[in-house]
Amino acid sequence: DLPISDVKLMELRELNCSDPTMQMLPRYAMEGWSEHKRDVPLSLKSFWNVRNDIQVTDGILLKDNRLVIPFAWRKDILQKLHLSHCGIEKTKGNAHTTVFWPGMNKHIEDMVSCCEKWLKYQSKQAKEPMQTREIPILPWLTVASDVLEHKH
Repeated sequence: DLPISDVKLMELRELNCSDPTMQMLPRYAMEGWSEHKRDVPLSLKSFWNVRNDIQVTDGILLKDNRLVIPFAWRKDILQKLHLSHCGIEKTKGNAHTTVFWPGMNKHIEDMVSCCEKWLKYQSKQAKEPMQTREIPILPWLTVASDVLEHKH
């Protein structure tokens, strides 16, 4: 079950047909890769490290269970991933459940770090610094406990 509507699936197939890299990738995924990276076409070298994870299902390229996104669609996907203006890690986490392309993490970092809304609120959500305590010189010299309540 793919995380994409039928309309977007058709659009993805069309983009894959018009993208030279996406046309070559299924052949390598199904027939096997060269033994050496130097023997792979330049446009596919960025897929080298994940070559064993790429598969073709119903004409759609997947890395594990994530959609492999063609170049022409990446900017649109980045914008959709960041619609809620979450931070870098949250946006990466959302992306890692559904989509993949080489260099995706860097693209997300670049996009989020330039987002005016995220920058405006980022400092207000800064993490609290870790508080350190002195290490006791004897066992049981200091005892502490966390108290919580759980309602059923």
